[in-house]
Amino acid sequence: MKTIKKKIAIILPNLNNGGAERSHVYIANEWQKLGFSVTFILFEEKGSLINLLEQDITIINLNIKKIRKAFFPLIKLFFKKKFDFIVAPMWPITIISTFAWLLSFKRGKLYLVDHNPIIKLWADDFKINWFVIKISIRLVYNLVNGVVSVSSGIKDNINSIVKINQKKIRVIYNPIKYNADILIKDSQIKTKLFGESKLNIVSTGSLKKSKDYGTLINAIDLLIKRKNNLKLFILGEGEERLKLEKLIQEKKLHKNIKLVGHVHNPMEYLFNGDLYVNTSLYDGLPLSLIEALLSGIPIISTNCESGPREILNNGKYGKLIPINDYKSLSDEIEKFIESKNYISTAPKNINKIYNPYNISKEYLDFFNIR
Repeated sequence: MKTIKKKIAIILPNLNNGGAERSHVYIANEWQKLGFSVTFILFEEKGSLINLLEQDITIINLNIKKIRKAFFPLIKLFFKKKFDFIVAPMWPITIISTFAWLLSFKRGKLYLVDHNPIIKLWADDFKINWFVIKISIRLVYNLVNGVVSVSSGIKDNINSIVKINQKKIRVIYNPIKYNADILIKDSQIKTKLFGESKLNIVSTGSLKKSKDYGTLINAIDLLIKRKNNLKLFILGEGEERLKLEKLIQEKKLHKNIKLVGHVHNPMEYLFNGDLYVNTSLYDGLPLSLIEALLSGIPIISTNCESGPREILNNGKYGKLIPINDYKSLSDEIEKFIESKNYISTAPKNINKIYNPYNISKEYLDFFNIR
């Protein structure tokens, strides 16, 4: 007798190279290998991560520009496809998907995933009314089958907004995938990537407001004025590029700061760099910081809501500094330059903690699939 595959759908705007998108691609690939039928429901079928999908994963393209227009197409899809499990990451996809699911008479089981702390600073960045966000969460989070938060900090954040049955909310970390065998620490590779500077600082992530690269650039400006020989390499793309380029030119730092753009293998930079810096104003569980930890590069990160403190174990595996404070950052970088015993350790079980297969199984356990 032929076994009917369980059908899992994941709803996302696109498969551009963001942390949340990458996480769900890694998880989806593992589910497909385990014998599930996986479908991505995309508002637009675009993004470099499409090339990373397992061959048999299906994509349904809604071909819409605005999230609110996904409402009726989702209702039709839930009726037609009869998914066993639906995964809806990130507000407001979580809210729209829930109402569509309710109007489809709860076809399948719906699980929401929060990748960012739901705080006023985040709402202000996206010009969304904070009151509307809180009300929407209070309305729907107890109606679904479960809620995944990608860090304990986000779980605490959700619990502060809505009273939710604790059996229906679970912390499941984002997975990370890399091939340790191809990583080589080599002076020639280092020179090719960075040139001849004494200190090479690396920062990775989308060029967006929440990453606060302006603070990092101002810190580098202060360090250069103090006669430090260093370069900063920022890996990533985004809507803040022109603004950052202008700031770099104004401070005459074009020889010291390079906006590298999207890089296929950021681990090569991390493995051969001297220092990693994260200046986020808020974060969920940033994959870029986990990659830095895996690479063994010393880390300085803002102590923002909510992921860095959790990943770095309250400063055990990297230095934590205040957000939006370029003077504190420049002072900490100088301490690194002067120190011979700066933190560059990682937990021994880090590969197990963030392993895609293990993470995919944690989701299945939460779905109550044995």
